[in-house]
Amino acid sequence: MTLIAVTGLDLIATYVEMASRHTPPHGDMEWWDPCQITSWLDSLLWVPHHVAALVACLAGYLFLWKATCKGEAPTRIWLIVLAALGFSSAAGLSVYVTFTFGLFILAWVAYLLLRGKIVAAVLHGAAGVLALLLSIGYIGDLLGPGMSESGGSSHFFALAPRELPFSVLPHRLDFHISLKYFGVWILIALFVLFIELGIYMFVGLIQAGHDWRRWRTLSEAQKSLWFMAGSSLVVIMCFRSTVITTNDLAFRAAMVLQFVLLLWAAVYLANRITVHRESQARGVSGQRLLDASLIALLAVGGVSSLYQLFMLRVYTLLDDRYKWTNPLQMANGHDAFFIRSAYAELDRVVPAAAIVQYNPATKLAAHMLVYSRYQQVDAGGSDCSTEFGGSLAQCATVQAGLQAIFDPHTGENSSKAKIDKVCRTLHVNVLVINALDPVWKRGDSWVWQDTPVIQNEFVRMYRCGGGL
Repeated sequence: MTLIAVTGLDLIATYVEMASRHTPPHGDMEWWDPCQITSWLDSLLWVPHHVAALVACLAGYLFLWKATCKGEAPTRIWLIVLAALGFSSAAGLSVYVTFTFGLFILAWVAYLLLRGKIVAAVLHGAAGVLALLLSIGYIGDLLGPGMSESGGSSHFFALAPRELPFSVLPHRLDFHISLKYFGVWILIALFVLFIELGIYMFVGLIQAGHDWRRWRTLSEAQKSLWFMAGSSLVVIMCFRSTVITTNDLAFRAAMVLQFVLLLWAAVYLANRITVHRESQARGVSGQRLLDASLIALLAVGGVSSLYQLFMLRVYTLLDDRYKWTNPLQMANGHDAFFIRSAYAELDRVVPAAAIVQYNPATKLAAHMLVYSRYQQVDAGGSDCSTEFGGSLAQCATVQAGLQAIFDPHTGENSSKAKIDKVCRTLHVNVLVINALDPVWKRGDSWVWQDTPVIQNEFVRMYRCGGGL
């Protein structure tokens, strides 16, 4: 549990990037790598549902493991049901983690069949089929229509070599191009993994050297950990999710590998501490150098976690003070307070069923979504966020109407009557304008032709289209 507070060597990479590019620090230390392996601390703060999915998968697999051991039929049936419940729960928490764990199960079943363990393979298959049946409604929803960010039909994943943080190789290699650069790519990728994993990769390499020599004598449990880690590593290195720009599949698939490395590191370090206490060696030796390396990696990993926790908590305050370029596009405290206050006042004057539309192209969409309890016609972006579902063709119609409202080039001479007509067409009841929207800054726009129902220094809200 203590090792969860230790991450890789990201602080070194972050410092090198800041010094070489003369840029302010990132809001998250992990952002130096476009295919980050997120620390446990970061995952628990940013994406706890993915961590919960990993726990559900591991619990399900533990039940499944017990079911393959000798036991009475009723006990095995209950264990299979519990395993299926674990896997289906994981699918609802994180399709990325569950997909990776599913690949591990498939690889392990293939291994069981090769070993002639038919009963164990059948029990794994039964748990998988039951998990799919329990998840069928959710899976059906996920398979609904959606568009990728490029505008084409989106698949869940694609084969693609791991994206690297350095500009040595062409951006986003495909497998055809990467054959030319394979040697360079693999060396850089391994180096990046060492920075990301730190002491865990160090221990993993030691474990690999140890287990390779005695593979046939390893227990089934030890072999299953290697299959688990290997499946995760394949996804990290060769797969990418295609729904949004960031490769969330590789990000979250890494958790499976991290769990295995965490177990190995805990056992290995406990053994090293015991050996160190019992050893009477003096002077410089291989063992002392090894211990010094472990201490250094632990120290850098611990300091990296402390730095990351500090930046995650206070980055927006530092951004306010030093005017950094804010990639998160977060409002400062002053403006965020006005957004929250305006929505709180709106809650007292319009029904919960109202459709309240802000500028989908605003830089502060996150705040609008957080503080609003209402539906929107368009939740954001030029594609109406259709990568998560919906029709790109219908989005174009919606965007044309919203452009007339929020775009200063088309909306600067629009009368309030024309705006009301657009609102009636789109069934919008309330329009939200903030001081960063271009239409706010045009003195001849419709914003200054009407009296807002809610207003403060930063936000104005207007009734639009009638119907309330």
